Amino acid sequence: HQGYTNITRLEREHRFGGKSFTIYRDLDGQSCEQERDEASGIVNTETCIAFEMGTCFLHNGYHTIRDLIDKYGLTPEIPPEGRAMFSH
Repeated sequence: HQGYTNITRLEREHRFGGKSFTIYRDLDGQSCEQERDEASGIVNTETCIAFEMGTCFLHNGYHTIRDLIDKYGLTPEIPPEGRAMFSH
């Protein structure tokens, strides 16, 4: 099997994946790492939660969605460092 051996990959950020990536936050909104239980092999997702950041954001114009977030007491978005976008 032959393939390419001299490859240059260009990324704007310090990591691969473009704008799509996952951040992990604990219940206080602090960075964390998910850990796998050695005995069961189950990953604890209750105390360290994965947030898929994707390539889109919830614009302030989406009033219905924002109203539902408030109505049901959901946790507000936590933008990763350097990617916060706020408007009034």
